[in-house]
Order: sequence, then structure tokens, then C-alpha cells
Amino acid sequence: MKYIFDLKEWAIELLEENNFTKKLTDNQFIFMMHQGYMFWFFYVNDEDDPAVYCYDESIELDDFNKVSDTLSDFLISLSD
Repeated sequence: MKYIFDLKEWAIELLEENNFTKKLTDNQFIFMMHQGYMFWFFYVNDEDDPAVYCYDESIELDDFNKVSDTLSDFLISLSD
């Protein structure tokens, strides 16, 4: 949690390093990053339980990958 407010800056740097065409906006909250090559976020103005998206530099995609329809389902899946 100590670095949570640094995650967005690191995510932006990761996208730039990989020449990813999509950009992060002020409307996206990065809440988790793994070893500097992937991160997860949600849109802050979405519903109370927003969808979760991921960027993973090891997967070639043109857009962010939707990994869960809701944040609560995503968090529950981490305990499986």
C-alpha cells in the first residue's frame, strides 16, 4: 500500500516503454502492479463495483484486457 500512489506513474512508464497505443487517463485508478510488467485498474466513474482491466506486456493486444466484470469478483478470485 505504501506505493499505491506511485503505481499510475509506473504504469504510464511501462506503456511508453512498450510503445502501447492506448494511454491512461485521470479516470483510471491503478490499484495493483506485478513486478513492473503488468498492472490492473478500474474506471473511477464507473458503477459502485466497476469492471477490472489489465495490461500485461507479455501479451500482444491493441487495447487493455477486461479481466473481470466487477472489482468484487476480481478480488474474490484472488483468494482461489
